[in-house]
Amino acid sequence: RDRKPKTKELNITSLIDILTILLVFMIKNVSMDSTQKDVPDGMLLPSTVSKSELIENGKVVIIKLFAAKQNEAGERIESKILVGKDNLFLGSLEDISVNAKKKQELQGYLRIEAEQTRNRDGVPCIMIQADKNVKCGYITQLIKIGADASFSHIYFSSIKASDKEALLGTAAGS
Repeated sequence: RDRKPKTKELNITSLIDILTILLVFMIKNVSMDSTQKDVPDGMLLPSTVSKSELIENGKVVIIKLFAAKQNEAGERIESKILVGKDNLFLGSLEDISVNAKKKQELQGYLRIEAEQTRNRDGVPCIMIQADKNVKCGYITQLIKIGADASFSHIYFSSIKASDKEALLGTAAGS
């Protein structure tokens, strides 16, 4: 007599159906929306404001920073700091670093602007527009000067561009 053990075949069709249904429900109920993340108490997340909104309200002092560069003739063009709507020239980036008088001049100008904004029942804001070649140290120093001049809101202007490689200064394929 040959006794072969009887093996039962395992039918996993129904198991796959159940797992598929469970997977669908899990995907439907899990949200990857970043606005639903829990923000810890006391953490203030950065906000964005359009330039036109700030300018229309008259609450912003625009500071433009240009890095030193060479023109086509090979001549060196000094860096410069332009302040306000009228592009008032306040010196070079290097002046703010080494010349205490220029630093105090910029800080004095910003204090006057902050006081005028407060008198109009506004919150004083600085918007920094910097050339992409400006060193971070200059921007950090400018932030410190603005904070010392009692500006609590400091914004950075950015460019919205579709061509990321052109914006970052990289060539395709390199």
